[in-house]
Amino acid sequence: RDRSVSRGLGDVYKRQSPAHRLEMLQETFQGIGVAVEICGVLPEAEEVAGSFAQIAVECVTNAVRHGYATRIQLHFFENDCWRMTVTDNGIPPATGSIREGGGIGGMRSRVRQLGGSLKLYTVPRFRIEIYIPKEAAQE
Repeated sequence: RDRSVSRGLGDVYKRQSPAHRLEMLQETFQGIGVAVEICGVLPEAEEVAGSFAQIAVECVTNAVRHGYATRIQLHFFENDCWRMTVTDNGIPPATGSIREGGGIGGMRSRVRQLGGSLKLYTVPRFRIEIYIPKEAAQE
């Protein structure tokens, strides 16, 4: 159900501001019965905000496609670094481990380019945590 939705989003999303991309993400997935909840605001640093928005699209699409999630939460906050956490109510992988394909690999690459780190957790439920140091993104 989400493949046709996510295919049409790519080019449209890339032409929009990061904040607008998140609004479009919410509206699009709401149309297929998936709640995308956003807590906090994107970083002011445009490159980080753009990366977080692109990662959000990938995370929501993966949560629905692979975990059959109906509720995804995106948390954005900052202290000594910019952080993004994604959780969902989907079905965790049966083996407890994630086979990383192009989607997660692409997210890791994007985060690495900004000098940050990405961690995946499957217990007690699926969660992605991303940390971007402010110094690295401002260089």
